[in-house]
Amino acid sequence: MLVDDDGAMVTPGGQRIDLRRRLALRRIVLALVEHHLNVPGEALSPTALIEAGWPGERMTAASGRNRLHVALATLRALGLRPWLHRCARGYSFVTELCIARDGSVALRVA
Repeated sequence: MLVDDDGAMVTPGGQRIDLRRRLALRRIVLALVEHHLNVPGEALSPTALIEAGWPGERMTAASGRNRLHVALATLRALGLRPWLHRCARGYSFVTELCIARDGSVALRVA
């Protein structure tokens, strides 16, 4: 799967996903990519993902959790289901996902 910093993606099956107009989703994906690059296999907390998706925005905790739930469900429905992992501490990409950076963010399924 290839992911560009501007939010355009192509899955291993060739499906194109365009997040350029879905800013919160793009920010969440890029936060997950950065976290995977820095600490592969470690989960990013829901609080960190809410802050990444909606930086500086004031909302109740329940509202933030709901937004994140909807955002992650949307990303799964768009084709990221096989690569998103949820655990007790939060969310990450599956450890089998290899990520390389070369101008844009490139994700390759190992």
